Amino acid sequence: MKGDFSRLNLFDPLTQYTRVMQQQGRVQLDADWNEQADILLHYLRTLAADLIGPFGAPANPDGTPGTGFKLGLTGSGDQADLTIGAGRYYVDGLLCEAKGAFYSKQPHPPDQGKLPQKPYLIYLDVWERHVTYLQDDAIREVALGGADTATRAQVVWQVRITTETADRSALTANATCRTVQREWARYVELWQPKSRGLLKAQARPGTPDDTDPCLSSPDARYRGENQLYRVEIHNGGTAAGGATFKWSSDNGSVVYPILNLERGSGTVTVTLEHLGRDDRSGLTQGDWVEIADGEEDLRDGTDPLLQVETIDPDTKVVILKGVLKSTIGQSKPPKPLLLRRWDHRRGASKDKPNGAGVFPVKENVWLDLEDGVQVFFDPAGGPTYRSGDYWLIPARVATGDVVWPGPANAPETRPPHGVEHHYAPLGLVTLDAKGPILKDCRTTFGCRAVRLSTGVADWQLVVDGAGGATTRQPASVIATPDPAWGWGKIPGASWISFAAGANGAVNTSYNYELSFDLCPCSRNPALSLFLLADDSARVLLNGKPIGDPAVAVGPKAPAKLIETTDQTLFKASGNVLSVEVNNKEAGPTGFILRGIVDWDGGSCC
Repeated sequence: MKGDFSRLNLFDPLTQYTRVMQQQGRVQLDADWNEQADILLHYLRTLAADLIGPFGAPANPDGTPGTGFKLGLTGSGDQADLTIGAGRYYVDGLLCEAKGAFYSKQPHPPDQGKLPQKPYLIYLDVWERHVTYLQDDAIREVALGGADTATRAQVVWQVRITTETADRSALTANATCRTVQREWARYVELWQPKSRGLLKAQARPGTPDDTDPCLSSPDARYRGENQLYRVEIHNGGTAAGGATFKWSSDNGSVVYPILNLERGSGTVTVTLEHLGRDDRSGLTQGDWVEIADGEEDLRDGTDPLLQVETIDPDTKVVILKGVLKSTIGQSKPPKPLLLRRWDHRRGASKDKPNGAGVFPVKENVWLDLEDGVQVFFDPAGGPTYRSGDYWLIPARVATGDVVWPGPANAPETRPPHGVEHHYAPLGLVTLDAKGPILKDCRTTFGCRAVRLSTGVADWQLVVDGAGGATTRQPASVIATPDPAWGWGKIPGASWISFAAGANGAVNTSYNYELSFDLCPCSRNPALSLFLLADDSARVLLNGKPIGDPAVAVGPKAPAKLIETTDQTLFKASGNVLSVEVNNKEAGPTGFILRGIVDWDGGSCC
């Protein structure tokens, strides 16, 4: 987080610290208070993840999934959009809350364009960002006359889409939520590689260049002031593939609010609220700066850094040399914009910034920043660097060194200190002859039931009597049977047929299967469901018939109730509900089913 902090947060879950104990008459540090918050957050989020799992939404009392982040399809063609249901969803213990929105108008919309006209997966991307009063003025206490006080950490979520599978092949109409969830760890690794880079830092051995005794002791290796250096990846990728980084001696916290922004030919003109609080935080000609809106790390270095060309101290109009490639500053409604200063101009490194104002990531060599501070990118693991990831390096006058794990002559390598993203599947859109089909891929917790119904879960057609097929394939879902068939309806369920609108062959059968799991702590499970079928059907649980041997239901017949409390029929996981549909007469065939499996006890699904 790019705040004006005194040092890197020392919180480490392996220390097993439970709280910070303030002592009377002692110096108060921002880092101690921040560590206390992290200790509590670690406990709460770990507890939530252990109870809920990697992701989940609160369930309704009847076991049906709640509305939190429930997706819906609206419009068609270029006007197609997704609705995002109001409510809560937990991802790795982080609480995400939605008031209800559209995919195209969510609070932090991704720059992904219109919905694709092919199968795609919808998922949630969650992370935490730093917010100052420059982005939310309500943080400040007006009674203090505009003084800058504490800042905030904010959970940010984006509903995003991908048309790829975990192995980067194209999603097909055969994709199911169960397959996606089974491969989810591989999906996450695509977006957040396990090896995102290793870095170590030190104060340069040998005689310092700066001999000013006012800054530090004569034998110090670090010759600057008390600083918190930030090394941040600008362009992602591999070192050989063009990954770049930028650095700041103030954790990227030196910013200037932008009141107006105008794009020109090879330049950008901004009007600033101020030019810095003092000389140290002031803006000068030649500085490398970045236009930011809080989500610049998601653009993967699309925008180069800009260089200050001229400054008018009276009007606070600054002309920047360079071109913005993204749409930053053009959002509706507009987001607060900041000009962030990076400290490349002041660096004593023999390496200078490239034309985009950033440095190429060079592995296996010490790189100079300034005042003796050096960093080393370790090539171990073949890292793929990710835009926005960062390392924090405290440097101290008292020791004349940087604060980094390991001895001064052999510092240890460390993965990025952030930004950690968390992901969860939400839905899957496939296509058939009648258009897109949306499947709900969320999981639920806090329930005592699993909902079983056609048109909602991933039914598979195992045996197709018409074609003799025995391979699994997704069952076709029709919103309602043809009214001419004279069929009744079961609210909350859809008609399933082996082929949409097709006539079935005489004296053939079709076998459909649906898998479900029980909660690990469930006791005394029971199944209850309603069924309509043409011409007749029987229901099996894990291969054993339940209810009547055959359910004979004709046109306009009432739905048949089928129940069982036989404990020997259930499994803790991998339960298979089968519906064998028989068609004795020429014409349409299929079935409609709705029901639940509930149990005693249990707090998770």
